[in-house]
Amino acid sequence: MVVLQLIDTLDVGGAERLAVNLANGLNKNGVTSLICASRRSGPLADDLQAGIYFSCLQKKSRFDIRAIRRLSRLIAENKVDLIHAHGTSFFMATIVKWMRPGLKLVWHEHHGNRVNHPKPGSILSFCSRFFDRIFVVNEELQHWWSAIRTPKIVKVLSNFVQWSDFPENSDSDRKDEIVLLANLRVPKNHLMMLKAFSMLAAQFPKWQLRFIGTDFNDAYAVELKRFVEANHLSGQVLFHGAEAKPFEYLSKAKIGVLSSDSEGLPMSLLEYGAAGLAVVTTKVGACAKVIDGRGILVDAGDATAMSEAIAQLMSDPSLLQTHADDLRNYVYQNHSDEVMIAGLIEQYKFLLE
Repeated sequence: MVVLQLIDTLDVGGAERLAVNLANGLNKNGVTSLICASRRSGPLADDLQAGIYFSCLQKKSRFDIRAIRRLSRLIAENKVDLIHAHGTSFFMATIVKWMRPGLKLVWHEHHGNRVNHPKPGSILSFCSRFFDRIFVVNEELQHWWSAIRTPKIVKVLSNFVQWSDFPENSDSDRKDEIVLLANLRVPKNHLMMLKAFSMLAAQFPKWQLRFIGTDFNDAYAVELKRFVEANHLSGQVLFHGAEAKPFEYLSKAKIGVLSSDSEGLPMSLLEYGAAGLAVVTTKVGACAKVIDGRGILVDAGDATAMSEAIAQLMSDPSLLQTHADDLRNYVYQNHSDEVMIAGLIEQYKFLLE
């Protein structure tokens, strides 16, 4: 079996991290594994295991004939059986499937906010007719897509972490730090987290909040930094930018937070659990299913509730440790590569029969 992961870039992000984890996990389990970035490479390329074929097509536009031909040639030369396309790479994958009808096409939906729309966009709707399987990250998306396409082709494939990236860490090495691992984009609502932290800063002056994620230097990022300055939080709130290996920061912190307005199943939530953090997250996407008593859930947009939940963990080390241990065990049992890859390979085999 030869499987190609197709994604736009290997920049630091949840979908990109999952594509790399898939390529590595398949390779580790004896599947010939390729990964292709349609637009450009990125820092996560360094995390690919030896033996994985990586290519960058350098696509310049949606309908880049040269890039499409490169992909088709790559598939032929490597005798690829199945393309596992992520996000917006579905369009390119669909065209190549038309060129090579025997090719199986799996599309991976990462867009948790899709359920808030009545239907997919016209291009995605058309291309989805050619998908042999649609993988979604939670049941809500499964129900949404099943109402649009044949339900039997829509399957839940939960996100997972590469467990070897998260060795167990001594609690004595941790500092009074909160981490929010998410690119600086509006749906992640970092501003809500800043408002929550501003309610805590005076009471817990030794605690720091670290934002880890790509800074796009846009109006949203400017708004966040102005809030920090206006509320005299510069000594306690730190912006780190993108980090290809966030475990270095996660392993030193005590609390992981997500303040998103919408999610599917965020990779950062699973990474918090694997790294042994206690978690406070908004009740969006599959977050409630993962947490379920193994952390604290608050309503999206409720900065006061977020502040109170974090304060509860700050003030109760025993509760903090219990939540951290329970979540780490849950993530290993349900969202580690050691558990997920075997099931995925069986689904690939079923499509190729």
